[in-house]
Amino acid sequence: MTGTSTDIPEKQVTWAIGTLALAGWLFRASPLAGDGGAWAVKVDYDEGVYFSAAGWLTHGALPYRDFTFVHPPGFLWLLAPLVALFSKGGVAAAFVAARWVATWIGAANVVLAASVARRAAGPLAGLAAAAFYATYPEAMAVERGVFLEPALNLLCLGMALAWTREPLVRRGAWIAGALAGAAVATKLWGGIWLVGCLVSAPEGERVRTLKTFGLAALAAFAVLAGPFLLMAPRAFFGDVLAFQLHRPPDNLADRWARVQEIFSPRHAATWLFAIVGVAKGVFRWRALERGERLALFAYGATLAAFLSAPAFWSQYDAFLAPAEVVLAAVGVAWLWNISASVGGMAQLAVALAMTAGIALQGGKASRVNRNARDDGLPKVWARLRAQVPAEASFFALEPAWSLAVDRLPERLPGAEPWVDSYGRMLSEATAAGARFADAATAFQSESSQGSVRAALEQARFAALGGRGRWQLSAATWAWVEAHFERRMDMEGEVDLWERRKGERPP
Repeated sequence: MTGTSTDIPEKQVTWAIGTLALAGWLFRASPLAGDGGAWAVKVDYDEGVYFSAAGWLTHGALPYRDFTFVHPPGFLWLLAPLVALFSKGGVAAAFVAARWVATWIGAANVVLAASVARRAAGPLAGLAAAAFYATYPEAMAVERGVFLEPALNLLCLGMALAWTREPLVRRGAWIAGALAGAAVATKLWGGIWLVGCLVSAPEGERVRTLKTFGLAALAAFAVLAGPFLLMAPRAFFGDVLAFQLHRPPDNLADRWARVQEIFSPRHAATWLFAIVGVAKGVFRWRALERGERLALFAYGATLAAFLSAPAFWSQYDAFLAPAEVVLAAVGVAWLWNISASVGGMAQLAVALAMTAGIALQGGKASRVNRNARDDGLPKVWARLRAQVPAEASFFALEPAWSLAVDRLPERLPGAEPWVDSYGRMLSEATAAGARFADAATAFQSESSQGSVRAALEQARFAALGGRGRWQLSAATWAWVEAHFERRMDMEGEVDLWERRKGERPP
């Protein structure tokens, strides 16, 4: 077929985007099925933290006031009702349900990304965006887990869709602003898309539009974060802001390594076409649609945030996906329209390049899926449950290990729930103004060990694993080995220690 990107029938585009969203859901959900179910997919540390925080919230414990939580509380408003709804079947069952819900959010994100790109650059861009997002490996990997990024992407893409409506009426500005405030209340990086809306505001009635948008954003943030801020203002700012500003460097501190991760071969098709979209933005800035300007700003600001952050993990790429996918779709549509003036062979080359790129990206995604499952994990969790009596005190550095034995992280007498051992111990290490070369050095400081030592003293069982070797200082490890006996060691996945006879608490 020759012609421009607007020649594709709208109804066919809508059906195709729906089909791609379904395919994206299958990509995300398939590793959760089969023998062992969702527990055969390794639980990331962050998943355990977010779920445990929501679980304790349903029991009346508040983040910041009662336990450390180093993000804004917005995600907990979404997660806590889900935990309460499914927890009748046990904590582990509720966690599995939350993972499945994440796959549906991922499918919704496919549709939203396609809708934003379609509005910005036409039907072909919508199709391309749906295909790019459905097969984006990093987005796919987190959109089957209890991570911030699926909800954050949903809010940012919803914000973009409301903001790019033509004409932008007052209602659209209110909706976009409310979603922007909710995004910032979920993770501070949501502010990137908020500022992107401000930068791309329409020229007509600009002041009025921005005022409406800003008031809605402020109101949404106040509703979601205000109650926790009022309950514990000092702890709120300490966890959400001071921690992020003063945390020592950690994973992938080398910037070149981060660049390689950001422009990974896993999603090369997307970032290659996104570069074309960026080029269009540079050369034709004045002629860009509002959605293109928003995506261009969000992409550049997100890259800057990734390179300047103290730490970087590959799951962060999932937050890059919305802006990168929209720009890639714009790039595809731009090349298609340019090639229309050249001839059918040029358009065929563009179509083949896009198809081959998406196929290769889908292959990478399939490989990520295969590597996600470990059919031996359910046996590890079953053995751990068998070893730890339900009434025994149990301390785990990984909250997922508590969830696996069907309980929330322990709230030992006189202590806060150990929802986030990493965040809590680093916060304690830096509380007095101390600064460290990296996180490992901070964990070796005595200031990081007081609370964890107190928790271990009250526990009969302790699960430490590789995180224990990293977060516990040499002195604390010596104390553990003097007072505990190893009961289980599953090849580094998780170990189990029991207090020596004569020293055991209840």
